[in-house]
Amino acid sequence: MYKKFIDLLRLITEELDVRDGDIEELLLQVNAKDVNLYQVNEELKVLERSSVIEPEESDLIKSVLVYLFMKNTDLEVEDIYALVYGNGKKITWH
Repeated sequence: MYKKFIDLLRLITEELDVRDGDIEELLLQVNAKDVNLYQVNEELKVLERSSVIEPEESDLIKSVLVYLFMKNTDLEVEDIYALVYGNGKKITWH
């Protein structure tokens, strides 16, 4: 199931490229309330490690995933970025 959701995120990121990054309007159409975003995040990490997706594509999917976490959870923004980009470790911003 999560592979299908990641495929959906891929389609969204491709559409974002076409629409010049208007993520808000596009993601209003996505209902992720019944999707375990933590599991999607783990599946994405597996895809990254196995080089199934390109780093650029992974970054786009991560940006969409961060947005979905913000929209569908009560986590603090710093915690979301740490979860998605920092493998759960606190990120030091320069």
